Amino acid sequence: MGKSPLPVLKTKLCSPNVAQALERTRPLRRLLDNADKAVIVVDADAGYGKTTLVAQYVRATGVQYAWYRLDASDSSVHVFLTYLAAALGVEPPDLLVQQEARSSLEETTAQAVARTLVLRLQESEEQPSILVLDDFHLVDHSVSIRLILNALLEQLPQDLQLVLLSRRAPSLLMGKLAAERRLLRVDANDLTFSLEEMRALWEHEGLFGSSASASLDLARSLTEGWPAGLALFLAWLQRGRAKEDLSLEEFGCQREVYDYLAQEVFDRQPQTIRSFLLNTAILEDIGELECGELAGIFHPKSFLKQIERENVFFRPCEGGGGRLTCHPLFRSFLLTMVQQEKGDEGVSELHRRAAEVYSTHSETERAVTHASMANDERVLLEHGARLATAVVASCRPDLAERLLQGLGCDPTDWQLMLRGYLLNCKGDYRRALDVLDDALRIAICGQDEDLIRAIVDQVTLCCAALGDYEHASETCREVLGRFERTGQRSDWAAVLMALAFCSCRVGKSDYLAVAESALEAIPEQAAIRRALACMRYALIQLVAGDLKRARLQANAGFALVKQHEVDLLSCWVATGRAEIELELGEYGTALLLIQEARQAGEECAYYRDDFVAATESLSNTLLGMGRVEEALAEASRCLQMMQHDDITTEVYCLIDSANCFRLLGNTVAACDSIDRALQLTSSRDLWLSLIARLTSSSLTATVATPFETLKALNELRDIADSAGFKRLFTWSLLLLAVARQRECSVEECEEQLREALGLASQNRYIHLMVLECRYHVPVFVHALQAGIETEFVCEILSRIGPWLLPHAEGLLASDDLRLALLATTILKDTKATWARKPLLKAVRDRRPEVAKAAAEALAALPVQQEDKLRIKALGDFKVMCGDREVMWRKRKAKHMMQYLFINRKRRLPKDVVMDTFWPESQLSASVNNFYVTFHALKRSLNPHLQRREQLPYFQASEGMVQLVQETFSSDVDEFVEAWEEARAAAAQGRKQDALENLKRCQELYVGDLMEDNLYEEWTLEERQELHETYCSAMCLLAEVLSSKGEHDEAARTLRRLINREKTREDLHLLLAAQYMLAGNRPMAHTQFKLCQRALREELDVEVSDEMRQRFECLLKSSAGEAVKT
Repeated sequence: MGKSPLPVLKTKLCSPNVAQALERTRPLRRLLDNADKAVIVVDADAGYGKTTLVAQYVRATGVQYAWYRLDASDSSVHVFLTYLAAALGVEPPDLLVQQEARSSLEETTAQAVARTLVLRLQESEEQPSILVLDDFHLVDHSVSIRLILNALLEQLPQDLQLVLLSRRAPSLLMGKLAAERRLLRVDANDLTFSLEEMRALWEHEGLFGSSASASLDLARSLTEGWPAGLALFLAWLQRGRAKEDLSLEEFGCQREVYDYLAQEVFDRQPQTIRSFLLNTAILEDIGELECGELAGIFHPKSFLKQIERENVFFRPCEGGGGRLTCHPLFRSFLLTMVQQEKGDEGVSELHRRAAEVYSTHSETERAVTHASMANDERVLLEHGARLATAVVASCRPDLAERLLQGLGCDPTDWQLMLRGYLLNCKGDYRRALDVLDDALRIAICGQDEDLIRAIVDQVTLCCAALGDYEHASETCREVLGRFERTGQRSDWAAVLMALAFCSCRVGKSDYLAVAESALEAIPEQAAIRRALACMRYALIQLVAGDLKRARLQANAGFALVKQHEVDLLSCWVATGRAEIELELGEYGTALLLIQEARQAGEECAYYRDDFVAATESLSNTLLGMGRVEEALAEASRCLQMMQHDDITTEVYCLIDSANCFRLLGNTVAACDSIDRALQLTSSRDLWLSLIARLTSSSLTATVATPFETLKALNELRDIADSAGFKRLFTWSLLLLAVARQRECSVEECEEQLREALGLASQNRYIHLMVLECRYHVPVFVHALQAGIETEFVCEILSRIGPWLLPHAEGLLASDDLRLALLATTILKDTKATWARKPLLKAVRDRRPEVAKAAAEALAALPVQQEDKLRIKALGDFKVMCGDREVMWRKRKAKHMMQYLFINRKRRLPKDVVMDTFWPESQLSASVNNFYVTFHALKRSLNPHLQRREQLPYFQASEGMVQLVQETFSSDVDEFVEAWEEARAAAAQGRKQDALENLKRCQELYVGDLMEDNLYEEWTLEERQELHETYCSAMCLLAEVLSSKGEHDEAARTLRRLINREKTREDLHLLLAAQYMLAGNRPMAHTQFKLCQRALREELDVEVSDEMRQRFECLLKSSAGEAVKT
C-alpha cells in the first residue's frame, strides 16, 4: 500500500521576496536570452545569489511558475512526490513504493511516476510554465529521486521549463538535452559580480564619492565578486568598521564572515572533505600530487573532480593542468581554523611535509616557499643542496635569497654557490668568482655532481663578463678531467658546452666539435639548460661565421625561454639574437629585439648588466643604420651606467664610441676610445682583442704609412684565420682591400673584395662593409673611379637589398651623376615599398636627369598588399595600417578621413571639403586649415612622412581630392557585397550560399556606421541605409534558418536584432512566430508582453490594433499555421 497523504507546508512552495534586491542585469539577461531552453541548471557555492537570480528571472518572464524549496526531509520519495505534485497543482501519483523498508524505486516505477505526473499536468487547467527546484543538492544523494527526475526529463512537456538550483552539479542524465542544445548551465563565473555590477550595487546602497570608490576597490580585492561576501562587507562598512588597509586575514576573521563560512560551507561537508581542507589550507593551489602525498587520498584524480563538482569554493587554476585553487576568503578562513586547531607547531609541520614532498618531486619554488615558512633550519639543511641546484638552474635569484635567510651555521658548498650566484646576478663579478671558486673546491670533495655543474656554469658566466675565458676554460677542463679519471663522469654536457664557448673565444681549434656533441647530449626535458646551451652554441657559430645555424639555435633558445617564462634570461637571449640579426644586416629586426631586451632588463631587479649590454647593442645597431649621433649618445650612456667589472661590454662600448667619433670627424677622441679598449683586452679573450685591434687599424690607416698598415693587417688576418674567426678574417681582407686601394693596386683590391664577398655569403653586414669598410665614403665610389667594373658594384648592391635604406638617400644625392642614376635603377629593381621614401626626395633633385629617373622609378613601384589600409567604419571608426592602428594627430584629421571615406566613390573639390569643415572662415584661413589638417592626416597614416611627400592613398591634384580605391579595403564594402550575394543566392534557391553570406553580414556589422561621430550630417544618409540593410539581412537570415528547421537559431538572431530595434512590432511578431514553430507557446506569449513593455517604456504608446490582432491570431494558431502568419 502507498503511504498516507502528508500535510503540505505552504512556505516551502513560496518563492522568496526579492523586491529590495539589486537586479542582476548580466546573468538575468543571459537567462532571458535562453528562456526557450527546456532545463536551466544554476549551480554554485553558497552565497552566490542563485535563489535571488532565479526569483528575478521568473518574475521577469511574466508567466505562471511553481517554486519548490527542498530540505533534508525531502529525500524521502513519498515527501518529495507529495510536495512536487502540490507545487504543480496536481494530485500526487498513486504508484509509490509498496513496502516501507524499500530504499529505492525501480526504473520502470520511476518512469510510471513521471508519466503520471505529466498526464495529470496536461489535464490541469492552470499549468505552470516554469518549475523551480531550489536547494536540489540536499536530495541529490537519493537514487529514487534521481530516477524520477531523469524519467521526468525524458518526458518533459515542451511548454514546461525545469530550473534546478544546487550547490553542486546535479547527478542527473542531461546529456541528450545538452546535445539538443536545450540545456543552459549557469555557474559561479556567471554569478560573480563584475566591476560594473559592484558599482551598481554601491549606488543601490547609496554609496557615492571618492570614499565609496576606495571601499569598492577594497571589497573587490577581498571578495573577488562573491555576492555573500559583498553583502557582509557592506553590512560591516555601514557599521563604520571598515578601514582602508583592511587585510584579507582581518576580514576573514570577522565573526559574521567566519560564522557564515563555517555554518554554510565547512560544517555541511563530510568528514573526509573537512579533513582534506584543513590539511591543504597552507597550499596556494592543489593538484594530484598534494592530494595524494599530503592529504593521503587514495584516488586523488577522482577526488579532485569530486571537490570541483561539490562547489566547495574551489575552481580550476588559470594555467589548467587539473589543478584547483581556493577562493582567497575561504582559504583565509581555513588557515584560521588550522591555527586554532593545530597551533604553530601543527602549521610548521604541514609546511615541513609540503617542503619534503615538493623537493622530492622537483617543485623548486613551492619547496623553497614551504621550507622557509616552516621556520625549521633542519629542513633547509636537509634539502638545501638539491634546492640550491634547482634554484640556480631555474634562474630564480629571489628564491636564492629566501633560501639563505635565517641560516646561521658555517657556510656549505651550496650556500657559497648561492652567494656567488647572487653576486653574479648583481654584477659583482670579481667577488662572485672568488666565492664560486671556494664553493667548487668544497663541492668537488663532496662529489655532488649536480651542484658541481651548477657552480661551473656560474664560473663561466662570471669569466665571460670579466673577459677571462682562460680561467673558465681551465676550470671546465679540470672538473672534466677529475671526474673522468675517477670514473664518476655522468651528464656533463652543459660543462662541455661551457668549455666549447670559452675555447672559441681564446682561439682553440676543437671548439665546434665539442659544442655539437654537447648540444646533442642535453635532453629536451631540461628546458632551461637546453635554452642556455642553444644560445651559447649560437654565439659559437657567430664567431665561426655560420650565421644561419646561429640564428636557428638562437631562435630555439628563445622559444624555450618564452615557453617556460624564464624572465631573467629574456634580456640576455634577446640581445644575443639581436647580435646575430645585426650580422645578417637585418637592422629592423635587431632594433626590435634590442627594444624587447631593454624592456625586459628594466623590469628585472637582477642582471642589471644585461640591460647595459642591450644598450651597447642598440648603439651598434644605430651606428650601422647611419644614425651616428644617436649611436654615440647610447654608447656614452652605456659607459655611464657601468657600475661593475663587465669588461666585455665596456670594450664594446668603447669600440662603438671610437667608430662614432671617426664618422663625426673627431679622430683624436676616436683614438682615445680605442686605446682605452686595447688596454682592457687581453689574450684571455682573443676574439674581443682582435675586434679592438682591427678597429684600431681601420682608424690609424689614414695616418700610418701603407707599409705599416699592410703589415699590421696581414698579422691580424693570419691570427683570425688560425683561430677560425671567419668574420674577423673577412673584415681583415676588407681593410687590406682599402689599403691596396690607397696604393692604387686596383687588381689586388678587387681580388680581396671578391674573396671577402665570397666568404660572407650569409652576412649582409659584411656586404655593406664591402661598400664602405667602416668609412663614411663608400668604397665602391672609389672602385668606380679606379676602374672596377660597374657589374661588380651592382652585384654587391643587389645582395644588400632593403638593408640599403639608411644609405639610399646619400647615394641618390651623390655628386657622381653615374652613381646617382645607378642608385635609382637599383631602387626601382627592388620593387620594395621602402624605396618610395628616398625616391620621393630624389624627385625634387636639382639635376633633371636624376629627378626624371627617380620619378620613373617611383611610378614603377607597386602598392604592396601590406601597405593597404584597412578601414573599419562599422562601430567606432578605426584605420589599420598593417598591424598598426592609426593614432590620429588631430581630431579634424580623423574627421577628414571619415569624410573622404563617406565620399570614396567620387572626387571632391577641395572647396567643398573646406566649406564642410570651416564654413564660417575666410578663404585664406580655410585653405591654410585644409593643408594643415591634410598634412596631419598623412602624418597619422605615416609618422615618418617628410614635408611635401605624397602618399599613395590619396589623389590630390587640380583642386580635387579623393581616396584611391585600390589602396584600402573596408568592412562597409565587404558588408554590402556579402548582402548582395546573399540576396541573389536566396532568390536562386541556394540556401547554403545565402546562409554563409548572411552570417558574414552578421559578423561584420558590429555597430552602426561611425558610432563615434553620430551627429555629422554627412554621415546620416549612409548610416541609415546600412542600418536598414542590416535589419533586412537579419530578417532574411532568420527566414533561411527557419526554413532549415533551425528555429532556435532563428529566434536567437531575431532577439539580437530586437536588442537594437526594441520598438519594431513586426520583429516581435516574427520572433513570436519562431517560438510557435519551435513549439514554445509560453515564450511566444512572453514576447508579446515584452513588445508591450518596450513600446510603453520607449515611446509611451500601446501595440497597434492591427499588430495586436495578428499576435492574437498567432497565439491561437498551431505550429503549421504560424508559418502563414
